[in-house]
Amino acid sequence: MPEGSAQAPSGVVASRDMPGPRRWPVIGDPTALGATRDLITFYETYWRRFGDVFRVPILGSAMVIVAHPEAVKHVLWSNRQNYFGSS
Repeated sequence: MPEGSAQAPSGVVASRDMPGPRRWPVIGDPTALGATRDLITFYETYWRRFGDVFRVPILGSAMVIVAHPEAVKHVLWSNRQNYFGSS
């Protein structure tokens, strides 16, 4: 780890190490690009395949999907200071 860099807390996983579909060069996940027609089916399919927290690469970025209610509570309420900048 580079000198002066912060170490991630125990249990934290980098998005590149999360389960998710294979990343294609430039476009990421081609299935995700067409998902706007039926997002619920898209998310449900990936949730069943990859679990409660997974990543979807889209156009060079990784979108992290949190599907389990307790995980959503953790992100949006209990530890929101770790996920959102100050307003």
